[in-house]
Amino acid sequence: MTTHTPSDLKKALIARGFDVYSTKGGVIALAERVRENLIMESGVAVSVLEPLQVRVSLRVQASRFPDESSDDLVSRARALGATLVAAGYAEESTAARAVADPSDPTRTLDTWYEVLLTRAVADIDMLEGELKRCLATDRSLAAD
Repeated sequence: MTTHTPSDLKKALIARGFDVYSTKGGVIALAERVRENLIMESGVAVSVLEPLQVRVSLRVQASRFPDESSDDLVSRARALGATLVAAGYAEESTAARAVADPSDPTRTLDTWYEVLLTRAVADIDMLEGELKRCLATDRSLAAD
């Protein structure tokens, strides 16, 4: 099995047409191009630890479903990933993440309920295919 450095893998992903949002430690987060001049974090990432691993975060915005419990919101996030689970992804964790007001970090604007799915991949070609699959999947239920 080939060992990948974050730098080398980042270059390989860019060469294959992916936009990289950030690299932290051994995780490369992909960007999603919202407009030509605006990119945002996509919720899709690669862990370069062996074996290579695709990580996808599925998110539900609590304010969109004000009458639902946290368990219901996590279930909605899981439902977003049903096709990924059928394709071999496994649930790694769930979390509730507060969204702070940028002008007042003590104020919470909303809460995201997230489910993290992961899948090991054998090589860069399989990685490319799985990243494309994840980027083509609806990964969030946010406010309309």
